[in-house]
Amino acid sequence: TEKTVGLHPPINVVFFLSATWPCSRGQAKYIKELTSKSELQNFQFVGVHSNKEEDPKMVRKYFTEQKFSFPILQDRDQKLADKWGALKTPHSFILSEDQEILYQGGLLNSRSPKTPNLKHYLRNALQDINQGKSPRLAKTRTLGCRIIR
Repeated sequence: TEKTVGLHPPINVVFFLSATWPCSRGQAKYIKELTSKSELQNFQFVGVHSNKEEDPKMVRKYFTEQKFSFPILQDRDQKLADKWGALKTPHSFILSEDQEILYQGGLLNSRSPKTPNLKHYLRNALQDINQGKSPRLAKTRTLGCRIIR
């Protein structure tokens, strides 16, 4: 049976992203499309950059050029990545207002948004929450490149 939890946005959606790793870069367009959907406008999106070895100037340039509709936080000491257990980029988390992790995992079941039989893990979780339900999958596999600590 489906459990109704009375969840209401604004709820934070956190993306751990990389400026250089192909797995993160390859899903940038998908992330932009997802975060611009009108039915998800009540969610608060934020990106987090935690890769220690990436040059700060290059990181700023990349994220400026991407023109994401949400802020990108620098997690230079990997404190946020460690707090939530982020392992790869992109790795996504949905957090309730009291910082409870409602969902964590991949955006999709594939590194490529063009894969046949694509499963939209994050989008499905957001839609469930929009309907006041717990996400049907609270944790999914994260496909991506490791966050360098």
